[in-house]
Amino acid sequence: MNPIRKIIKDFYIRWHERVVHHLESKTDNYLWNIWSWCQNETMLRQGVIKDTPDYKYYSQLHRILDIKKLAGNYHLARIGKKGDGGYYMAENEKGAYSDSDCLIAYSLGIADDVSWDLFMAEKGYNVFQYDGCIKQIPVNHPFFHWERINITGDVESKTQKRLTTLLKQNGHSDLRGMILKCDIEGSEWGMLNEMEESQLDCFDQVLLELHSLVYSQEREAILSALEKLSHTHSLVYLHANNNGIVNYTDKMVTPDLIEGTFVNKKFFETQELDAVLPLRTDDRNLSGKQDILVGRWNV
Repeated sequence: MNPIRKIIKDFYIRWHERVVHHLESKTDNYLWNIWSWCQNETMLRQGVIKDTPDYKYYSQLHRILDIKKLAGNYHLARIGKKGDGGYYMAENEKGAYSDSDCLIAYSLGIADDVSWDLFMAEKGYNVFQYDGCIKQIPVNHPFFHWERINITGDVESKTQKRLTTLLKQNGHSDLRGMILKCDIEGSEWGMLNEMEESQLDCFDQVLLELHSLVYSQEREAILSALEKLSHTHSLVYLHANNNGIVNYTDKMVTPDLIEGTFVNKKFFETQELDAVLPLRTDDRNLSGKQDILVGRWNV
């Protein structure tokens, strides 16, 4: 073989192997994103995009996660630090997050950040915190109630419990007006699927970090969990975490990681919304990376 042709062939093989390796391991988000965009362009040009399993999944996902606009006397307010760790909540003109007198909040997933927890504690909320991946919370407060426990929707043990078990254990099963903040690295799907709608109804606001929306084999579990939550709560805020990959299918841009704020339908008024994401007020989760340009989510 011609030496130059051999060099070119060897280069092509190594390049191809590297691309496949990066796509399978997600070590290069930009490469994965480009690959997804190119696939979508090909399917669109062939006119077969709506025949793909991806189209069915992502169209259902966007339909269930239909973003609404807060109405009435509530608006969105940033609680906690800027960037990763802060959350948008529905707040009224009195600085309250519910019309209920219940001052109980659950914080699932702590890591090294309790900025949201501290804010809620200063507001008078007793914050029940659970994270089995840390040895101790970074900051203490008289209203903090921390246990080294992970949340699951599956088999329980000394180190992992279902949220429903913890609610019963704390005497909160029949309370109304609580707040739930949850960032548990994908365990939210099992947690939500295990809960009854009546138990979700205990929370006036649910702040969720949604994981593995793109890079997951558990699509049915994801859709069923979000469908259940949509029966009791409306999505009023969505932001793409720029630490994850992105899927492009038809007109839908779907990040792997999403921050969402859900409000109880019984107590919060909402209206239809036609927004372009990200919002001008949004903060990037990783300051060193460009925010994900989602555009219109409700498509």
